[in-house]
Amino acid sequence: MSKLKIVIADNESIIRMDLKEMLEEAGHEVVGECFNGLKAIELTQRLKPDLVIMDIKMPEMDGITAAKRISDQNIIPVLTEYPKEELEDYAAGLFDRLCNPFIDHSLLAISLNTTSKWKARVLPTVREYQAATGGLPPRLTAGFAAYVMFYRGERLEENALVAHRGETEYRICDDMEVLRFFEAHKSDMPGGAGRGRVPERSLLGWGP
Repeated sequence: MSKLKIVIADNESIIRMDLKEMLEEAGHEVVGECFNGLKAIELTQRLKPDLVIMDIKMPEMDGITAAKRISDQNIIPVLTEYPKEELEDYAAGLFDRLCNPFIDHSLLAISLNTTSKWKARVLPTVREYQAATGGLPPRLTAGFAAYVMFYRGERLEENALVAHRGETEYRICDDMEVLRFFEAHKSDMPGGAGRGRVPERSLLGWGP
């Protein structure tokens, strides 16, 4: 995965220090640190990070409120062709769903058939943004990179692609065509024996 620019918001300085050390050891850049939600919003607007890591309970403004404002700033500008009121409702609904404590956001459950979901729900937005700006939306592009890394499996087994994160094994469920694609190109992944690049055009129809 490419180097990310990250902002850390936590009112405990020792936690910020530990997080920064771990992130920098992983090859990322911590471009800003702060101790409350208001400052996190300010740093996000000014520094344009790829990722913001926030505590929930902080003085002046909690992490949930700050995250909602930041998400509004980053979801709405990508979908520019729709009325502002509709975009605000969409962003609010998306955020509320992610924050709903009664929804079990299991990563493996969310990842089910990710490829078809990405092609149907995200790729059109990426293409619209590219056509309008000549560039790629940075956070959606980072999300695509994370998707590719998540699908870095080792072997096909019982209609699933088996992968590892540290010592934890997990099973990726998707269309067999997709699973065979990733299994066949595992050497092209970062850390593999190949070029470190998945031929995304043949998988998603996305490319110049």
